[in-house]
Amino acid sequence: MLEACENLVSFVMLANPLEFADWLALVYSGFAAAKFASMAFSTLLVLVSLAVSGVGRMTGRPALG
Repeated sequence: MLEACENLVSFVMLANPLEFADWLALVYSGFAAAKFASMAFSTLLVLVSLAVSGVGRMTGRPALG
């Protein structure tokens, strides 16, 4: 969803690349930063889940469910 919003703002900026409003650059950067943060958070969650799974296997505890 963040990618789509970022692309939408990009298309608006590309419609008039020499004279778009300055605030559009801030909106575009905000969507890009939020997208990067969500990707970093997702990667962190994957690493944490792998670590927890590895610890669970090493201690012999059963999986959830």
